[in-house]
Amino acid sequence: RTMGSGGSKDANDADKAEVAEKAKQKGGNPMRLGEGEDFTIVTERKCTDILCCLIFILFWIGMLIVGIVAFARGEPDRLHNGYDFTGEVCGFGANSEKSNVYYPYPYDDEGGSEPDLSWAACVTDCPQQTSVTPERPIPNLCARRFVVNDTVHGSPGVEIVCGGMDDGSTDLLQFTLLNRVNDYKEYCMERMPICSPCGTSVCCDGDNQIGSATEAVNKTRYPVKNLWGIEVGHKFGYCFVPYPSAAAFAGRCMPWVDESIIDPADLVKAYNYSGNNNASDVTAGALQSGLTALAKALSG
Repeated sequence: RTMGSGGSKDANDADKAEVAEKAKQKGGNPMRLGEGEDFTIVTERKCTDILCCLIFILFWIGMLIVGIVAFARGEPDRLHNGYDFTGEVCGFGANSEKSNVYYPYPYDDEGGSEPDLSWAACVTDCPQQTSVTPERPIPNLCARRFVVNDTVHGSPGVEIVCGGMDDGSTDLLQFTLLNRVNDYKEYCMERMPICSPCGTSVCCDGDNQIGSATEAVNKTRYPVKNLWGIEVGHKFGYCFVPYPSAAAFAGRCMPWVDESIIDPADLVKAYNYSGNNNASDVTAGALQSGLTALAKALSG
């Protein structure tokens, strides 16, 4: 055992000597102190990679400038809160009471898989109407309040207010009892307000409409949108028929229906009843039942 230990020690010393020799050949020194030597602290130091350090500092200065300009001139709320089809931010200005975004028809007409979110409206709450009454036979909302002069029925002295209720809906009691849905379509869904400039552009904020001036929706360019057989309105129209909606993300509301729970044809019948008052075809309870089923589907 003693001989073995001595042989091992001699081998280690030989290895160390070999490593030291190789270090000297490459211009280095063995990693050890000589007799009577001690470690010393190098007091003369200098910076390395100065150029990279300057580039890094300039980068952060640039990022700081970009951030200052972005917050001073940009609109970060547009990203967080969303905005309607007129470019107005939800939760601010004319939409101060409307912090949610609803998309009346978020689908691609060409059959593509990407949604079309260009037609957006700011709403107080995500639409969830689940019942109907004679006063409100169909869900309805308007992005802005505007006035329509009754030229449709030849009564220019009578003014109709679209979207005049607190929640952005229209008081359907303004219309004839037996034709409230069709009147809502003619006066509100198929017409748009003509507004005066507000700020540096022309926008309709609910207060700057020129009297009761309106124009007809371009039905050729923007044909009526049908959602499961029901006319919800014209793209970029101010008034529309909202479906019960599912909250998608950050206050965004999407119309949604599960066909396995409710047959959309039942809603079509109910909608036609609301407009035509044809009690022999379907009762008013059909719409209420259909919308209730949709609400249950949304809630899981």
